[in-house]
Amino acid sequence: AAQILALPIASNDTITTVTVTGTATAQQALDIATLDALTGVGTVTIAAVSDTALALSGATNAALDLVTGTVTATTAATAAQATALQVFTEAVVYSVSDTGANVVAQIATNTNDNFLDDAVEVTLTGTSTVAQAAAAEAATNSGTTTVEAIEDTAALLAGSSNAVLNLVSGTVTASTAANAAEATTLQGFTEAVVYSVSDTAAAIAAQITTNTNDSFLDDAVNITATGTGGANAADVSGANAILGAANSGTKTIEEVRDTADQAALLSVGANETVSLLTVTDGAEDSEAVAIHALIGNGVTTA
Repeated sequence: AAQILALPIASNDTITTVTVTGTATAQQALDIATLDALTGVGTVTIAAVSDTALALSGATNAALDLVTGTVTATTAATAAQATALQVFTEAVVYSVSDTGANVVAQIATNTNDNFLDDAVEVTLTGTSTVAQAAAAEAATNSGTTTVEAIEDTAALLAGSSNAVLNLVSGTVTASTAANAAEATTLQGFTEAVVYSVSDTAAAIAAQITTNTNDSFLDDAVNITATGTGGANAADVSGANAILGAANSGTKTIEEVRDTADQAALLSVGANETVSLLTVTDGAEDSEAVAIHALIGNGVTTA
């Protein structure tokens, strides 16, 4: 390309055919396209063009249509650059790497995701939302799709799928605490999700029964069982089920309410807190001693 561009072509010269061998840059292709426009120059062809996505996105159809082989982007394109590459008459081989926000914004601007469909690899950099990751997953690009990380509410993550979450190369994180049902869904995904649980003691107990296990608690970070007064509080059996979970963080139960004989069986360990222990009947001496021993050792008030 450089040698052809150096030819001293005058206005009265005639060249029947110009064939550029090897691989030209985007700028060389643009310059060679000016030869094609000269009156005395016949057929002009370029074997191949290879350059950065940025440089190629600044090319023209007049230049790239001269290529008989492949046009290849040597760097990943942003969403905007990929849009420019995708609409050239001559097909361009490119991959896309941009934030989820930028990719979704470009889809909205274009009213389609063709720039993703015609790509090879698609990578969402940084942290994406579920919706952004789902947009990348829906593309029909020829290579792999990778999402570096996802962070979204527990509800939105629970509404996602393995097809989307399995694209993540880093972490999937719930930005809000999950209720028991949401936590069950999050725990069941193939890709590990970082989540905490916050729900009523009754809802947590019911979910353990439904699941026939407490895996959704075991895989959580922090667990909070809410509810005070009457049936809203946890009984000792339910509290011990929560306190027995193998989660990685803390456990907090707002209130445990039960008879003295059951309250004496409450087991509170390290990083576990029962804010209020309410005994609903009179305690025998041994029960009273056991209950009193809990105060300051996991139980705040009894």
